[in-house]
Amino acid sequence: MADDVRARKLQPIYNALDARNYKMAIKLCTKKDLERWDIVKTLKAHALERLGKVEEALEVCAEVAAHKPTDETVLNTLVLTYKLTGHTREAIACYEAALAQETQGGREGGLMNMENGRELVYCYVRGKEWGKAQLLAIRLYKQCSSLPPSFPPSLRSATQYLFWAGTMMFLKEGGREGGRGGGEEEGVRARPMLALAVRMVQKGLEERERLGGRASGEEVGLYVMLLEEQGEDERALEALRKWGGREGGREGGGEQGKAAREEGGGTMLFMSEREQAGMEGGLLSRLRRWEEAAALHKTQVEKHPDQWQEWVGLQEAWRERGKEGGKDGGMEEELVFMKRLQAVHPLCRGPHLAELEWRKRRVEGEGGGEGGGGGEEGEGGRVVAGYVTRFGRK
Repeated sequence: MADDVRARKLQPIYNALDARNYKMAIKLCTKKDLERWDIVKTLKAHALERLGKVEEALEVCAEVAAHKPTDETVLNTLVLTYKLTGHTREAIACYEAALAQETQGGREGGLMNMENGRELVYCYVRGKEWGKAQLLAIRLYKQCSSLPPSFPPSLRSATQYLFWAGTMMFLKEGGREGGRGGGEEEGVRARPMLALAVRMVQKGLEERERLGGRASGEEVGLYVMLLEEQGEDERALEALRKWGGREGGREGGGEQGKAAREEGGGTMLFMSEREQAGMEGGLLSRLRRWEEAAALHKTQVEKHPDQWQEWVGLQEAWRERGKEGGKDGGMEEELVFMKRLQAVHPLCRGPHLAELEWRKRRVEGEGGGEGGGGGEEGEGGRVVAGYVTRFGRK
């Protein structure tokens, strides 16, 4: 009954905020029977911030924060004002105080409030406190893993926190800024925590599979990126093919593109075939496996003839294959392939632009034999004129 009365008294304030009538919201918050409630003070602070009265809003927030609130509604509203005003440190202090009270016996068994724990991780990330975010993510993982089956599945889903911890380790080591710049081996020696991050993320992927689920595109991408940063391109390629879905006996796999599944109230986006092909092509290029790279990019341009990035990868694979082969490298076959796609997709620019790039390579002398070098310039000019005639209009 008390909760119903409380909700009924607060509803006019929420209505005023929803209507963006912030002056009315502030007026309602000053009623004598409401003004001492922490939730009312936080709503007043929010209205003041919306009116541009930041200093007054922060004074009200500080008054509420001094009470060290643990109520989720009060905390979320209080922290919202701190976020909007850029006071991340104060938001962190609010959640830390709430969790400290909960784990000192305020909650059963000293368990932390999972929602507050997640929000504190978000605040740590905003404040770039990667180490604290990593430790809290591990703590969340351990608590979720130990919950009995009587708890809802969404609360017992612990795997996501392994990926959070792995990401924090990567950021703590400097992200890609400290990567391969000084050589792969040097980069690995300078960033020892990456090996632990790899094991943690791998454990998360294995848990997903054991539970009959699939990893999201971000999770697979994180694992591949960590391996790349350690110079383990071969292992990264194997992991991408296994976890991404194109191989490993997963029906539909990466080709499903986008799919949703509930986990802790969130939405998971699976890796699309094009995303996986792009990452796979980059790894194959670094490994100098040009035949495989060319085959992969050819498959993609046949499906997406206007995807220029795939044409760039295909041209690179053709060029490097020719250099390593020490001969023509099948340039005439390449031209036949492009001409075929031009006929199948006459309104797509990609195959025509690819032919222009191909003829540029011939003018520069690649491929040798008759028709190379300057002999291609005349034909190249005709191809340019044909392209402008076909696509010169908007």
